[in-house]
Amino acid sequence: MNPDTILYGASFYPEYMPYERLDRDIELIKNANINFVRMGESTWSVWEPEDGRFEPEWMDVALDKLHQAGIRVVLGTPTYSIPPWLFRKHPEVVRINRDGRREGFGYRQIQDMGEPVYRKYCERIIRWIVSRYAGHPAVIGWQLDNETCTFSGSFGPRVEADFLERLKKKFGTPEALNKAWGLNYWSRTLSCWEDFTDREQTVSTGHRLEWDRHQRDMTLDFLAWQAQIVRELKGDHQFVTHDFAGSYGMQSVDEEKVAEHLDIAGTNPYEAPNENLTGNAMIMACDHSHSLKRSNFFVLETCAQSMGHGNAGRQEPPFPGQLALQAYTLLSSGADMVTYWHWHSLHYGVETYWKGVLSHDLEPNRVYGEVQSLASEFRRFGHRLVGLQKKNRVAILHSLDSLQAISHLPFSKDVTYFTVLQQVHKSLSALQVECDFVFPHTEDLERYDFVVVPPLYIADDALLERLAVYARNGGHLYLFFKSGFCNEHATVRACRQPGGPLREAAGVWYQEFVTPPRPVALRNDPLEAGDSNQVTAWLELLMPEGADVVASYEHPFYGNYAAITVNQYGKGSVTYQGCNLTDPAQRRSLRNALVLAGIPVDETMPSAVRLRTGTNRDGKQVVYCLNFSYGPVTIPSPLSGDELRSGEPFTAGSPLTLPAWGCAVIAEA
Repeated sequence: MNPDTILYGASFYPEYMPYERLDRDIELIKNANINFVRMGESTWSVWEPEDGRFEPEWMDVALDKLHQAGIRVVLGTPTYSIPPWLFRKHPEVVRINRDGRREGFGYRQIQDMGEPVYRKYCERIIRWIVSRYAGHPAVIGWQLDNETCTFSGSFGPRVEADFLERLKKKFGTPEALNKAWGLNYWSRTLSCWEDFTDREQTVSTGHRLEWDRHQRDMTLDFLAWQAQIVRELKGDHQFVTHDFAGSYGMQSVDEEKVAEHLDIAGTNPYEAPNENLTGNAMIMACDHSHSLKRSNFFVLETCAQSMGHGNAGRQEPPFPGQLALQAYTLLSSGADMVTYWHWHSLHYGVETYWKGVLSHDLEPNRVYGEVQSLASEFRRFGHRLVGLQKKNRVAILHSLDSLQAISHLPFSKDVTYFTVLQQVHKSLSALQVECDFVFPHTEDLERYDFVVVPPLYIADDALLERLAVYARNGGHLYLFFKSGFCNEHATVRACRQPGGPLREAAGVWYQEFVTPPRPVALRNDPLEAGDSNQVTAWLELLMPEGADVVASYEHPFYGNYAAITVNQYGKGSVTYQGCNLTDPAQRRSLRNALVLAGIPVDETMPSAVRLRTGTNRDGKQVVYCLNFSYGPVTIPSPLSGDELRSGEPFTAGSPLTLPAWGCAVIAEA
């Protein structure tokens, strides 16, 4: 789908209202200049209050009135929260948890997504809803389910039987599985498939990894199945999307594979608008979403006011300007839609204090006024922002296998794969370097000049070879500790590390590694990190064989070894970082490697300012200038053009003042 302007709205649930006020809400929505709402995904029991008895009238009325008001609608399939009658008739649709007990009824997403009875009832409600509204002029698209994943995991006989079939198909024979997983260890060798044990009793790292893949593929299969049904019935003008759960989704769902079944990817990037707002979580989730299909995406949920789940949480309403800062931050990564969860604050339930645009009094308020003002801006110049094209020179390799394998064997309680991934993205952002994400099977790495590889603990030989070829052919590779350590079965490579062709490419090897009991400094502070010149959690004792030493350890024994190296390899280079650095040191290390690769960095901007760039549909450059701080800052204008929000012209280099929590959008004239 290619919207003609920014889609700006909220999730709208008239079925949750404490009294009938549909006309009043639509009036407020229209007066706020909101141009779309998301509906219907949360209340299967309202659509179908009894088995086979459907009640569409409430939605018919709402859709007709929204259409009359010129407000577009995204409808969701209501399958993530089952109705009571389904649980009563078929308790087997509820998933079994890791303790062997079925989940209790009451919470959302308690179902076993592959259970045949659950699928039968899902298909019936999906077909009924999509058939009814495929031709409705208000409905522009369909959201599949909601933030789908297996959460704490789905277990039990059916899931485990499916897992065993997966192993038979993948490995063929018990002997092949024995070899891949090293099942001779502790007398786990299988003589027949009947001897296979469940995951909870396993000591096999390969077993754990394959189980995690199985859980991810359950989500993939469920959403692909839903997409196929919706595509069969939807209108030609309607799109199919799904709302991944922001940064949480990056840790538990194979979003890239799911995105193959979507017309446009969606995400729910929550970051509380308060005094700690940095934009880092929003930007990372959105950069990831943009990378899934290498195209623009939708934000289907983000916060309007304070967030509280299960209790009051931290009730910190947004400061003036933060909603606009949040929205323009999302657009700066290529979002064509911004949706608040939700239109009104709930008067009951565990999300009572997850507040919407309207507070509990359901009257216009300060936040409503800011939404109204922001929507007016999008109405004026949204056509100049929609469809922003990004062309980044830097990418981060995101490996879900490595993330989940390391989660079972973390470097420390504070350092995991995901914390390193976040640190890398935050460091690049602080250097005003925008990035994409690539994935283990991405073939065209050469489209990027610089690729950062967080701890690639799990990788097959083909991926390691692609990384080495990328560098040899002129790319600049930045490898982190533990990369290349295990093959695709979580079996440690029986060679000096880093494994496979990475050793030659990096020009370095190691046999020993350390979890230091206290921080260790880098000798002579080579990264100029001052008090932050520290290595924590993990360090490898590197031996160069051709690589230049960038940093070594300040230690009577570890000091005999390198900590960071760089190797000229073919036409490119490989930096190898064998240790976990503090944030300032990490930023400096990446900065040095980027400069070596010829990637421009900007360390002159105030630390709270982010510059984000793209090209609009008219081929004109657009720069978002974002100030994540309490105080006003003045920066040189990065571009000659019109500042769209104020209408003022600027020339490149002229002073541009950003107010507290303020932003400017400069578009090339």
